Amino acid sequence: VVFLIHSVPEEYKSVFFLTFGIAVFQSMFPSWHFQAAEKMHFITGCNSIPKLIFTGMIFIVVNTPNDVWKVQACLFAGAFVSFATAIVVLRTKFNFKLEISFKDINKQLKDGYSIFVARIASGLYKNFNVLILGFFAGTAAVGAYSIAERILRSAQMVQNVIGDTLYPSFAKGFTGDPGFFKKSSQKYKWHIIVTYTAASLILFYLSDFIGHVIGRTSSVEVASCLKIMAPAFLFGGLNYVCAILGMTSCGYSKQFSLCVIATGIFNVVCSTVLSYLYSYHGTSLALTLSELFLLCLVLLFSKRIGVL
Repeated sequence: VVFLIHSVPEEYKSVFFLTFGIAVFQSMFPSWHFQAAEKMHFITGCNSIPKLIFTGMIFIVVNTPNDVWKVQACLFAGAFVSFATAIVVLRTKFNFKLEISFKDINKQLKDGYSIFVARIASGLYKNFNVLILGFFAGTAAVGAYSIAERILRSAQMVQNVIGDTLYPSFAKGFTGDPGFFKKSSQKYKWHIIVTYTAASLILFYLSDFIGHVIGRTSSVEVASCLKIMAPAFLFGGLNYVCAILGMTSCGYSKQFSLCVIATGIFNVVCSTVLSYLYSYHGTSLALTLSELFLLCLVLLFSKRIGVL
């Protein structure tokens, strides 16, 4: 962080500090506690609602290109209010007290190492696309791609909230019945596939409208990126169900982390080649192909280990 502070131009330091603050408060949000207590509605109340409110404020306070710092300020305020609200709930509803035990920390690090590696690998390969696109195509292409990707990730955030709510139930179900996820997936697989397919089609057909509303001067570029990324919502959703609710809740997080690492390598190669050849369209295609590649690996491992 100290190195980055000196490398950031003076006019962007406020944006840097606000972005760093967002990362800190998001990482400290105690979603783990609410999941363990099976009180996931607090995640929605404390995390999603404040962030949605402050995200909406962006459309009110941002009027000129010089207001770029206000975007991060709104997002920072949302992250801070979410964290503060969660702490108040922990103290008042759960009588929570923070006690640091290095023995417990060491145990959690060992138990969660595979998930940690998977999250790191996932974050690196997803952010790599922006870096390589900027290298080959410049900031204008990065802007169009980033807007489209942010829209896709925002849509996926709803799925993540629902998944976080269901995860403890699936983990508990597996403890009582090792075939719990397999039975559930067979029962509801067509409901899940149809829902994600419909959502992807809606995103595809609304791409022009979304691009016009949010992309403005880059509406055509944003819309075209969104259309290419739309299938990624389907692939990513099935990944979440099979990998997080399936493999991870059934104790196969190590296998999942291997899938993510392999996908990261695939994405680096794919994104580099396609970004060089087709600019932001190639990067968007690389994102979609990477989600499909991960889905194929997850399904292959899930079948092999008996999760599906």
